[in-house]
Amino acid sequence: MHLDALITNHKLNDLIYEKQALAQKTRDKDAAINTIVKSSHEVEDNLHQVELKQNIISKNSADPELKTNSKARINASITAINLLKEENHKKLAQLTQQLKNSKVKVARFDK
Repeated sequence: MHLDALITNHKLNDLIYEKQALAQKTRDKDAAINTIVKSSHEVEDNLHQVELKQNIISKNSADPELKTNSKARINASITAINLLKEENHKKLAQLTQQLKNSKVKVARFDK
């Protein structure tokens, strides 16, 4: 009878360990997904800013009264667009590297 209790206790300990390991994997996966979602929102916001800047350039270059100073504004807007694009590329490269280095596999985000 004592042997049966030991076996049951051992199985119970194995199940507790397995439950803890699965809970940790879930937390790791949640953290990875949250990071991806946060970064994708930042990229989306940057793309929106690029779109706004492009619209400003289009409107300014079409308005004859603004053409005198429009070259400087257009150049500033283009510089801002390029900086936002560069920031997006860096964020995406960083995310890609984080996913490659992560032990957590999220099938939806694998390329």
